[in-house]
Amino acid sequence: MIHSRLTIVTASLAAAIANAVPCFAQRPEPVRIGGIGIDATEVTIGEFRAFARATSLRTAAEREGGGFEYTGGWTRRQGWTYERPQGEPGQDSEPAVHVTWAEADAFCRHVGGRLPTLAEWRSAAYTEQLTDRPTATCGDRPINIRWATTPPA
Repeated sequence: MIHSRLTIVTASLAAAIANAVPCFAQRPEPVRIGGIGIDATEVTIGEFRAFARATSLRTAAEREGGGFEYTGGWTRRQGWTYERPQGEPGQDSEPAVHVTWAEADAFCRHVGGRLPTLAEWRSAAYTEQLTDRPTATCGDRPINIRWATTPPA
């Protein structure tokens, strides 16, 4: 089962794009990279909350008083947890953050998946694996996408 865990576009940017171009509001498709599948969107606060309640999980950020932010060095932010990503309550549809690797791994196993290995992650993140350029449509209309390698017309 591929469950929404990873995206290149953040949820807020995706929402802005969907509002500007309604045909982009369609649910992203899972992505197959080599022999693994990576979900097209990240785990949401609502999804992680359901997991945490079902398993009685209290995250490290909750136990230790908050998560961390990198601002020229790692700084603990009081009250920042997966439910309060920047100290204020987050929306259920926002990405779950301030979780440890072990917590993310437990979530993946709970929903029947797993985290990628380091080699799989590097391959997915840094290796161009397309043999053909994808086409895009809005309804039945093709969308002209200018690729970086396409010279200007």
